[in-house]
Amino acid sequence: MHDQLTANGFFVTTKGGPTSPVSISDTAGIDIILISATADANAIQGMFKDVPQPVIVSDPDLYDDMKMVVNGPYKAGYSLFTKYIYIADDTHPIANGFRDGYLKVTYWCSSISWGIPTASADVVATYGYSQMYPVIFSYDKGDQMNGMSAPGPRIGYFHGLSTPGYFRKNGWELFDNMFDHLMGTEEVRDSGDLIALYDFSDLSGGVLKDVSGYGTPLNLPISNPSYVSDEPCDGARFKYGTIAKSSGNPSKIINALKSTNEVTLEAWVSPERSRCGGYGSSNFYRIVSFSRNTGQRNFTLGHTNSGYGALVRTNDKWYGGSSNGYPMLQENHTVQMDQVQHVVYTLDDNGNEALYVDGVKVESGTRIGGLGNWSTNSKYKLAIGNEITNNRDFKGTMYMVAIYSKALTESEVQTNYAAGYCTLPEPGTRPGSAPVCEITDAGTISGGEFACSSPVYPADFVNTSLASGSGTINYFWMSSEDPDLPFSRWTIIPGADNKDYDPQSVSTTTYYVRCAQVEGCEDYYTSNVVSVIIDPTIESVAELDPNANFLLPDGSYSLDGGANALTVFADGTMTISGTIVNNFDPNKIWEINLTFQNRVRASQWESQGGSSYGSSSFQNTWDFYELDDINSQFLGQGSFSGKSLSLAVSVQDPNAGLQYGYEAGFQSEVMGLFGKFSVSGELSGDMQLTSTTVNEETYCAGEPALSAKVMLEGAFQPWTGKMKTTLNSQGILATSQPFWGYPWYYYGNDWVTEIPNDSIVDWVLVELRTSAYSGASYRQAAFVNHNGDIVDLDGFSPIELPVEDPSNYFLVIRSRNHLDVMSSTRLSTVGRTIVYDFTTGSDQARSVSYITNGPMKLLSNGQYAMYTGDSDASGVVNTSDFQWVIFRYYWSGYRSTDVDLSSVTTASDFQFVINNYFIYSHAPSN
Repeated sequence: MHDQLTANGFFVTTKGGPTSPVSISDTAGIDIILISATADANAIQGMFKDVPQPVIVSDPDLYDDMKMVVNGPYKAGYSLFTKYIYIADDTHPIANGFRDGYLKVTYWCSSISWGIPTASADVVATYGYSQMYPVIFSYDKGDQMNGMSAPGPRIGYFHGLSTPGYFRKNGWELFDNMFDHLMGTEEVRDSGDLIALYDFSDLSGGVLKDVSGYGTPLNLPISNPSYVSDEPCDGARFKYGTIAKSSGNPSKIINALKSTNEVTLEAWVSPERSRCGGYGSSNFYRIVSFSRNTGQRNFTLGHTNSGYGALVRTNDKWYGGSSNGYPMLQENHTVQMDQVQHVVYTLDDNGNEALYVDGVKVESGTRIGGLGNWSTNSKYKLAIGNEITNNRDFKGTMYMVAIYSKALTESEVQTNYAAGYCTLPEPGTRPGSAPVCEITDAGTISGGEFACSSPVYPADFVNTSLASGSGTINYFWMSSEDPDLPFSRWTIIPGADNKDYDPQSVSTTTYYVRCAQVEGCEDYYTSNVVSVIIDPTIESVAELDPNANFLLPDGSYSLDGGANALTVFADGTMTISGTIVNNFDPNKIWEINLTFQNRVRASQWESQGGSSYGSSSFQNTWDFYELDDINSQFLGQGSFSGKSLSLAVSVQDPNAGLQYGYEAGFQSEVMGLFGKFSVSGELSGDMQLTSTTVNEETYCAGEPALSAKVMLEGAFQPWTGKMKTTLNSQGILATSQPFWGYPWYYYGNDWVTEIPNDSIVDWVLVELRTSAYSGASYRQAAFVNHNGDIVDLDGFSPIELPVEDPSNYFLVIRSRNHLDVMSSTRLSTVGRTIVYDFTTGSDQARSVSYITNGPMKLLSNGQYAMYTGDSDASGVVNTSDFQWVIFRYYWSGYRSTDVDLSSVTTASDFQFVINNYFIYSHAPSN
């Protein structure tokens, strides 16, 4: 999480543990507090219950201490192991980008936290079969929690002790959404009745400027400044003898405060440690003072070496009646040297006064009488950083001083503390002042590129419209690897000062912007952003329409490639894979796996591989014929718009493209396949269907997807060539994975609320092993549909495998009552898809010589299937299975003895057991 937040531009401070214990003072200047599941709940308890900042809690043991859950014995806890949560409110900002429904958030099953919030909370996501356990819930500031109103945003978030280590992309997107949401709820300072504000952002001319916007600005000339900074948020450092003071009595201050009989003095300061023990260490050092000398004042806010305090003059003899504003409201032990602190003093019309440090009320008292006796003598001046007589100097850095003509409430003080002392300005403006540059149009640029590998040498970014405004306009360019950073944090590119820019070599995804600046001005304005995207996982996929099989004119050959027969990759390569089938002779079958490199003409393309079944005369050399220049042009990067590739019937055709089929190796003039696909749209953007035979989409491949196929003998129907879905259609098929017990002991929480579609046949367990006898490196339950495709729990997507190199693994498919099968070879990928089809041949499954039977059953249509009849999942069909079937004869329901998957154990199941008697699995059960 630390790395994720840092990568997103946050500055992260980690606290906790014996070497770095956490305390409430650590929240000073912090925007968001995250309490992870690894935190010590006993040490924290309700420490952060009352802080105004947003707080994220992931430890369910703290939900009660934070008043975020209801009372009762079942109010919070941890779930069983799962990969899924259920998005319950897709309108909430945290769910941004996800629709209502199940969402896989982790690669591995892990325990996640939940809590039952009050009715005021927004429940974003839940867990459990009935979605009754909230795992992401949110309170806005002011929402009613358990016994209190939320002092700031609060979020209960599901990650357990190890969950973030298993996060998929979806899990990290939810995590990022949560912080984006909280930054969007960032507190805004209370500025009501603000009569003077000094943010130290513009000290030009040696003057501290009043940016309150109230009345005539009360600007304060600075005497002997040893260091000041014009940069926002850096503040001003005060050394000995430095003071900023008004030239006379500040009439707008005294008139406003006398009219309300209320005042608030607010400051963000960082006293320096070197002050401790120095001269006059018991002195009361001035932060802000409205006074004449050390003995006469209207008000002063300051500090000693141990605590902050305030002196305020009133009409009452005993409570502030002295000309020096005594008695002082003071506390001890809160001054933190060399740390930024928020200090506020308030006095209301009823004489109630209070002192706050970092949002916490540290002292209170009574000071009655009103402000009517305040002096208007011209020798009383407003001063910051020292007494008027220059002998009570503040030593340290000041970031903000504000004066209000009202007493801020405790809630308003906490709001200002949470908001902090600085908000970075938008580009082109300065805090507290109007823009000084007259730019009316920043202009536009064009360019950018998409690539799958680095380095990239993109074309120049060029001007499409110049900036306009007054004076001479200069340009400079900035770049960033994070487009969400404010422009103030982008990097200025040295030497890039023209309207165009040559990025030369680019190795990582980078974003660029051109800035326009009037000569002599500091302000700048930005053009549109262009980018060079480098991402090997983005693919543009052109899929053959299953209803357009690329038949020869006489119907003799066809290409059966499935959903991914034709794939166009972003690096300019193209693959065609699948099976060439002779529709009149089933022995003539060819598997093709062709890769075309980025070339303009077909004569320049290169083929990788080809294999044959059933024909000794097959040629391993593929010959390609030159295409028409227009139809054959194939761009590697950028836009594919309007380009097409023709696969022609005859090589004598001037537009002949590629022949494949039985005669292709002989360069026959009459044999081959014809087809055509067209691609339109930008590769990095949305794709559009422009051909009746091709479907296209753009997707992020992410981890490898498994496109596997297997048939279950018991469910196979010869008259359809597919498997029956009786368990599904009769509502008997289980909605949770059935592999909890012997011999699988798989505890993954793979489940659905309902079977996703009518094509689902049954559950299977997918395993990856590094060897036949090794334990499973990864396991996941999935569905198998009537075509034999293994699909994820949504009923149609391939399952995703969290492995970097699939070639390290064998694939094992396990069933409730069919014999396990294991791939005969390690896995390989086509693009980012792992393709393995157990149905095409017995040699697709692992086979050992000491078992006499084959590893799979040959079906009537030439496909191979997993043997059925293993009702006790022992790895062999034997007497035990016979007895199980007899004992449960005519039992109905989702039972392992129903080996033909008909929903009832009958004579048909008995016959399957007899037919497969003493058939062994070649895949060790491990």
